[in-house]
Amino acid sequence: MRSGRCRKSGMKGFTLIELLVVVAIIALLISILLPSMSQARRQAQLVVSMSNLRQIALGNASYSEDNAGYLPYARNTETGTWGNLWSEAAWGVKKADLWFYTLFDTKTVPDERVFVPAGDPYGQQYDFESRFDGIGGTGAVRTNTQAFACGYGMNYGLRHWEGHRRAEDFGRPPLQAPYGRLFNVTRYGPSRPNETILMSEVGPDDELPVMPLFGSADPMQVGRPWRDGGRLLWDDGNRSWYPGPTWLTPRYGGRIPMTAMDGSVRAVNSARVLRTGPIVRRNQCFGRAVVGGQTTFVCYLCRESTPHYDFSDQKLWWWTGHPGEIKY
Repeated sequence: MRSGRCRKSGMKGFTLIELLVVVAIIALLISILLPSMSQARRQAQLVVSMSNLRQIALGNASYSEDNAGYLPYARNTETGTWGNLWSEAAWGVKKADLWFYTLFDTKTVPDERVFVPAGDPYGQQYDFESRFDGIGGTGAVRTNTQAFACGYGMNYGLRHWEGHRRAEDFGRPPLQAPYGRLFNVTRYGPSRPNETILMSEVGPDDELPVMPLFGSADPMQVGRPWRDGGRLLWDDGNRSWYPGPTWLTPRYGGRIPMTAMDGSVRAVNSARVLRTGPIVRRNQCFGRAVVGGQTTFVCYLCRESTPHYDFSDQKLWWWTGHPGEIKY
């Protein structure tokens, strides 16, 4: 019995200092590993989102083949204007008619989860059917423009520029121009589809303001930038009439997925573009396209000296066509 007590009394435990040293080492290891784990998680999310965008691009291509070369877009049923990308009740553009619902309903993109980016911090708030049950609401699906339904947007130049490119359209009110022909990527596509922006994942990640787009007066259903199948605008956040955030986000360690009109998908350096902001003509945009035997700017916006977010160092431009190259 005595020898047992002696052996027990001779056992030693951790001292407080030793315990603190162990805790400090564990904390140090965690602090070293956490950034690596966070970076790996962002990289994995980027891969998933690029896969989503690739499926959407394939859906666009399939839809185009079945519809005389056109990409899906919405029509303003009140004015007859074609080629809209954004839903607002005040403009007569129904959310249910937007391009991503068209892809889903035609089974070219059969899984609605594809439209939710993997790294979107508001991913849990998406509601694909977007039922509007507010005051005066009917409860109809796909009517609530304040609800998130799609985290990818399309190049707004497809809708915006074409109405100004036809000689017979000059002098008409903007909404009366027959927009939509540039959505026919087979017949009226850009000269360099592999270098022309089509779609991208959209933000913002730090604020979710509910605000109308320019010209809307509907107090009940206003657009909430940008997770509604939105538009990629070349200089948003830098216009006097639009004080809201930009769709650009450095979501995946400074990058986001973007696809060109040929369906290729790449991770672009969005952080650099955000730091630089919209800029005007650059030397690298010169000399890439020939129109009428003369060298011109590959980028339509550079040709017009229009400030725009510049992805030229990543071999992507907003429009690599030219009015002289479009055949109507």
